[in-house]
Amino acid sequence: ARWRRHNQLRRERPMIFCDPENGWNEIVTLDQLQCQGVLARRWEMNLRKEIFWGEAYKPPPSIDIKQSVTCVDLGANIGLSALFFLFTCRSLKKLLIVEANPELIETLKKNLHDANSSTEILIKQVIVGGKSGSNKEFIVYDNNRHSTMNNVTEDSVAYKRFTIPLKGLRDLLDDNGFGDVDILKMDIEGGEFDIIQNDPEVFRRFRIICAEIHGHPETRQDFCKILEAQGFEIAEKRTSTENTVDVIFAQNLKVY
Repeated sequence: ARWRRHNQLRRERPMIFCDPENGWNEIVTLDQLQCQGVLARRWEMNLRKEIFWGEAYKPPPSIDIKQSVTCVDLGANIGLSALFFLFTCRSLKKLLIVEANPELIETLKKNLHDANSSTEILIKQVIVGGKSGSNKEFIVYDNNRHSTMNNVTEDSVAYKRFTIPLKGLRDLLDDNGFGDVDILKMDIEGGEFDIIQNDPEVFRRFRIICAEIHGHPETRQDFCKILEAQGFEIAEKRTSTENTVDVIFAQNLKVY
């Protein structure tokens, strides 16, 4: 359908097609990558493709985020998703960015600084859960630079371990001067279940939720059911090809 619209010269967003083998290197050059190390740079390239050109966080047509003024980004990595919201939501006044991995914080700060935005940007290095508590172990695995707050199994090979403060989402919002919020983006590697099990009502403070939900299909479905019980409608769900992750876009039907 999109091909036909382009061929008929209709007003349509331009399309870019790339050679899957190396075409991306012509759009994102190696000089633009911020991370150090072969694996880290490979994952940065994947993130850039996924977020900006794959539009991983672009909502369905039924959800409008362009006029949003507040946003909370949980699991920001090196800040590419935060940049997506900065560039998309031109009225954004306040942005709270959370990343637990200490190895990514400096790159994240540099990327947001380079954006030269007038938006008030707050960056916090904490693990987000349902309730605030003592410090929690945070693990960065050696195989793919993947960060998680899950327990290490016997066959896991941990690259580095860190002790990071655990902050409840409700406390995080209150401590940083957020009341109700337009957008919640959440990619915290399973930590979303700790929030929805311990404080599901906190999600009512958000108008729009864009979240990666991890785990088994039944577990992911249970998450959506609890979210719907809090007054949300799941506008769209995108499932990974491996069926291990759902990206959901949910809208609060009881808008504040």
